[in-house]
Amino acid sequence: MDLQPATRQQLTLDFDDTMPENRIRLMQAMDQINQRYGRGSLVLSSAGGIGAKPG
Repeated sequence: MDLQPATRQQLTLDFDDTMPENRIRLMQAMDQINQRYGRGSLVLSSAGGIGAKPG
């Protein structure tokens, strides 16, 4: 349907079993913040739901 120009590129974070150490630390930090301030305080932008914290 060509909803966006062909010049736009969709990037991925590519989290898999061979995740580099810096990504592992990022996910651990996000988990710690969500444990402290409540589930959904931080989410990956690819997860959607921007602006609304899950109830």
